[in-house]
Amino acid sequence: MSTVSKVFLPDEGKSYTSNEVLSIDEAALFKLRRFLREPEGLGSILCATCFQPLILAGTPSQKHHFKHPIGSEDCPVKSTTSLTDSELKAISYNGIKESKKHKDYKATISNLLKSEVEYENIQVEQTYREQFQTGLAKAWRRPDISFYSNTHNMDIAIELVLDQVPLDVIVARDRFFKEQGATVLWLFLQDKNNFTRKDIFYNSNENLYVFDLESKITSRDQSKLLFKCFYTQYGIDDLGFQVQVVSSEQSKLVSLNDLHFNENNLTYFDVQQSKIDAKNEADQIYRQRQQENDDYRKRLDEKRQNRLSGNSAYASVADKYIQPRVIQEGLIAELNAKCKKLKCHCGNEDMTQFRSKACFVYCNLCGLEVGYD
Repeated sequence: MSTVSKVFLPDEGKSYTSNEVLSIDEAALFKLRRFLREPEGLGSILCATCFQPLILAGTPSQKHHFKHPIGSEDCPVKSTTSLTDSELKAISYNGIKESKKHKDYKATISNLLKSEVEYENIQVEQTYREQFQTGLAKAWRRPDISFYSNTHNMDIAIELVLDQVPLDVIVARDRFFKEQGATVLWLFLQDKNNFTRKDIFYNSNENLYVFDLESKITSRDQSKLLFKCFYTQYGIDDLGFQVQVVSSEQSKLVSLNDLHFNENNLTYFDVQQSKIDAKNEADQIYRQRQQENDDYRKRLDEKRQNRLSGNSAYASVADKYIQPRVIQEGLIAELNAKCKKLKCHCGNEDMTQFRSKACFVYCNLCGLEVGYD
């Protein structure tokens, strides 16, 4: 006998122990037994593990317990289960999608898609079967919403994310739809910083889509599906002495038509190209600064060389504007008559390096008077 210790009430979106639900009077228990067998009551109470409908059974001693009906699909709580770990995780994930909030969002999004002419064959929880059978039975998945996009020329499956999703489930669904020529759009209903967000964000070209309350209101006002895209954008931080490539998370309200298919995912912002552009810009600024520094050093070297070579720039100005300092012609004849040659105490004997002022002679090199009596 397989019994269930924990149940899920989709109308409330909460889980309870079986004992909590069964702690009602006898009349209510027998009415519940009947209600769960009626069409309108089927699915009112679900297994908290596999999220299949449960019935209320009894033992010969008239003790009540919840159990899976005969013919129900496999479940980990059944003693006869033959499910693998990945299959158990998939069952658990599918069950999370049975809450009232999840169903309401599926209805809202599918209705928004139906208002746009670009999308066809919009289905809610439609079984999506493997196109190429490799065994006795075809593999299948049941996405929250599936449709064909004329804009992207492909089938798109939308999976709504309320809470954490096992990574094995994410990988399996991505691979399955890729093999069928389709793609999965993981659409979060709230932005939570958890492992599931990071698992999808970093493996989807760092683009993450969120259909939050603001998106829901704006979509309703514009009669089209709009959602937020969170993405990484790269830029530069110019500190003057150093240029760094930096990143920041940005967000923008987008539509499906704003997305393009990039490798394996639907992408709004090309993060890798943004990173390349930022690095190229940083490299260009670095090279420009290096060239400016090289030019500055070159100018300093030229000035230094000019000073060391006697300041040729000053000499050219002096040649143009300053009269040469020489001995007057009348004094030269007098000097030649009195002495063979002039010689300064500094050793200067070059007649072109002497100058006269009145009847005095001065050395151009040391500036002192030269006697010639």
